[in-house]
Amino acid sequence: MKEDQHTEFKRLWKDEFFREICAFANTQGGTLYIGVEDDGTIVGVNNAKQLLQDMPNKIKNNMGFVAGVDLKEENGKEYIAIIVNPQENAVSYDGKYFVRSGSTVQELRGQELATFLMHKTNTHWDSLPHPTATLEDLDKESIRHFVSRARENRSFPLEYDENNISLILTSLKLITADGHLTNAALLLFAKDPQKWFINSFVKCAHFPTKQMLKPMLSHQMYGGNIFRLVDQAVEYVASRIDAGVGERIHSAAIDVDYELPLQAVREAIVNAVVHRDYMSTASVQVMLFRDRLEVWNPGGLPMGMTIEMLNEQHRSMPVNPILAYPVYLAGYIEQLGTGTTDLIQRCENKGLRRPEFKQNNDFEITLWRPEKEYYSQAGDQVSDQVSDQVSDQVSDQVSDQVKKLIEVVRGDTKTREEIMDLLHIKSRRYVRENYLNPAIEAGYLAMRYPDKPNSSNQAYFLTPKGLELLQQLIKN
Repeated sequence: MKEDQHTEFKRLWKDEFFREICAFANTQGGTLYIGVEDDGTIVGVNNAKQLLQDMPNKIKNNMGFVAGVDLKEENGKEYIAIIVNPQENAVSYDGKYFVRSGSTVQELRGQELATFLMHKTNTHWDSLPHPTATLEDLDKESIRHFVSRARENRSFPLEYDENNISLILTSLKLITADGHLTNAALLLFAKDPQKWFINSFVKCAHFPTKQMLKPMLSHQMYGGNIFRLVDQAVEYVASRIDAGVGERIHSAAIDVDYELPLQAVREAIVNAVVHRDYMSTASVQVMLFRDRLEVWNPGGLPMGMTIEMLNEQHRSMPVNPILAYPVYLAGYIEQLGTGTTDLIQRCENKGLRRPEFKQNNDFEITLWRPEKEYYSQAGDQVSDQVSDQVSDQVSDQVSDQVKKLIEVVRGDTKTREEIMDLLHIKSRRYVRENYLNPAIEAGYLAMRYPDKPNSSNQAYFLTPKGLELLQQLIKN
């Protein structure tokens, strides 16, 4: 025997060990052995029979439930096993609430306690009605777009019509019986979700090294509904990692081989945005380093979930189940409960290091970028030699206009109008001929929609080569 999530050893009984029993009851249950050393060695107790008589009543009187208390014997030594089943209702000891995390006992306080109590009463933050929001606060176009995607991806049965918006929301449990919108409804479809929940922004940052040091290559704070938050954050990462362009073999579209599997990137970001603790004042953070991508979200794993469970098939235990279901219907989640294992498999199939999960003050997912030597085989990618090449190009070979363009675009995606405004130039033709075209031809700048160069939604971002040049310009 050894101590784990469901097993605890104590040499002698002390009343303070009611905390362990309380923690087992509030989590997944477990067994507390009295008369056993930390290493599993059975030493026995002298008062085993007395404990056998007293413990059931003490547990019931102190915490309000009945636990199994068994007398056991091995090699002539008697010891006690207190078997605790998980309890549906929240259990407290001495006015405090405890849970099991691995082989440790943690006292719940503040937001963690509030979340725990809501969970135990089968109440989730995302299902709570908002007291003042109305249907007028929702964006009808966002609902229409969702219905279209949900019908295409998951055969959602309802069609969009302005007259049946309430029916659509009711089917998704986003509106209560008395007509109040839930918190999830506002996060999914509000015209301005951050008006209601200021902490729902997603912060993205790109660091040139392996550490969180300034100056950053770029940083961006995104707002919008859940779907837009995910799309913007994924696009931020995609525009800043290496990508090899394939050939038009099977269709008219060009295959793009990103160094990180974008489906894994999306899964990590969806996980953070959907499963975060929205009672926290912190925001989701997406941070790209030279060797890895880190995605942080405030809050912790659901009660009963462990880091070890994320590495294998497990049942779906969403922190915000009302919020998660429409995200699944829209195709942002492949299958409820398989996200982390799919993420791991996609990264390993690409030859990358196994992703890592950590639970500190925040929940963290780390996707490891490939070694330069590995990924350079996939195409004409930026290697360590580019830094030397860029250093030479920063001189007379790069025009002052292109340098200035690189500095104003930085790590963000900007439209031509935004670029013109930053450059203080009013002539579209002048900007196109002297800034945009030379930078694109030199490989420093890329279009968001290269197949539609004249698109009204066209925007521009720095390529890996452009980001390397930006680094050199910052250093100089």
